[in-house]
Amino acid sequence: MSASINSHKASLGARIRAARGVLGWSQADLAQRIGSTQRSVNRIEQGAVDARSSTVSAIDQAFRDAGIIFEDLGEGGFKLTAPSSLFLPKAP
Repeated sequence: MSASINSHKASLGARIRAARGVLGWSQADLAQRIGSTQRSVNRIEQGAVDARSSTVSAIDQAFRDAGIIFEDLGEGGFKLTAPSSLFLPKAP
């Protein structure tokens, strides 16, 4: 497997873990939102599978719907932007 494919898988997994962490979502939460399984999300995060483009699109859309925006920084890096409302205390 080429280094660029491994790098892409690692970057995708890192993005998913980071966004889930910010949102407080479990792998099962994300899976439910995209119509997949927790195991599939786990395998994508670990870079164990080549995620289908439709699955990656669904993941991207779920994060966009939640207000998460990614920016590529080159060299495989990325910046995650989240709305401040995610960090404000929830009203009782």
